[in-house]
Amino acid sequence: MHSLRRVSSYELLKLLEEDAGLGAWIWTVEDRTMSWSVGLYRLLGIDPGEPVSLTLFADMLHPDDRDAWSDPLDLLVHGGFSRERFRVLRRDGSLRRLAGRTEVLYRTPGDPAQVVGVVRDVTTEHAVEWANRQLRRRFDILADLLGVEVWTAGPDGAGMGAAASADASERPLDRAGGRKCWAWLDAVHPDDRTQVLEAWRRAVADGEHFEARYRTRLADGRYGPVLSRARPVRGDGGALEMWVGAISAEPGEAPSVRTQTAPDRLAPAQLRAARGLLDWSLTDLAAAAGVSLSTVRRAEATGIASIGEAARTAILEAFLREGVCFHEDGAGHRGVSLGPPSR
Repeated sequence: MHSLRRVSSYELLKLLEEDAGLGAWIWTVEDRTMSWSVGLYRLLGIDPGEPVSLTLFADMLHPDDRDAWSDPLDLLVHGGFSRERFRVLRRDGSLRRLAGRTEVLYRTPGDPAQVVGVVRDVTTEHAVEWANRQLRRRFDILADLLGVEVWTAGPDGAGMGAAASADASERPLDRAGGRKCWAWLDAVHPDDRTQVLEAWRRAVADGEHFEARYRTRLADGRYGPVLSRARPVRGDGGALEMWVGAISAEPGEAPSVRTQTAPDRLAPAQLRAARGLLDWSLTDLAAAAGVSLSTVRRAEATGIASIGEAARTAILEAFLREGVCFHEDGAGHRGVSLGPPSR
């Protein structure tokens, strides 16, 4: 049997930093000095032998992201904890995206001793998220050009998306007697529900194409004719993994026109309404987006265009993950709606 030697805290931290792309720093209140871990030197591209300071760290922040980073002095005054995302410009000209958590440590209540921070390199993660957003935008534009709304469902037909009408939701209906239903069926005209459900159940049971014409409730409360079609998506082994469908207005029925509001056109009232839909406080939004509380306050007071690009993107992504959609019609009327989360 081999004995294991005791691993020091330094060795454990070094292992975690190397494997997870982490870095840490400590700012001492008494003498206002700063120290970095080996991992943070590596993340920022700084020689480990170089003296460090709060000013050096702040100077490496991207100019547009300095509002998104909580200065230790601000934390001492306004609060003892923060999460944020920001970019740093390294001396070699490369840009890295970091996610950070900062916290004040107290000797006794009201007597702060240190401010500590941990950062994680999320550059690759952000690139993947950005690529997915671009793909989603192209997909949305294509669906809009084709005049359809796209929905998905699980391999067993459950969890169909709420694309059938503007006021449908993912609220599950009665499942008594083994009858699986979805909230989209609420929007179908009562006289058409049985045939639509039976057609869907047959398609799921056979793993074949689905197609149905029926009347559905529109945004104004009237019923209009639509065509809904779906195809099964199968994996490499042939197993059915999901369903992808599209619903479109039948000829002669003008669909409701509604477009997403451009990010730089969002009104402060839309941001406040979005928080209201999610029952979020200002602090909740700041935590979800990884930005400072002051940034959220400024966005809601003077408009989201008044804050940095990174903070603006982080706030919009936080809402998007929860299913919030900002939209406007051709007359310039703006609104906010809540759909299924995209997480």
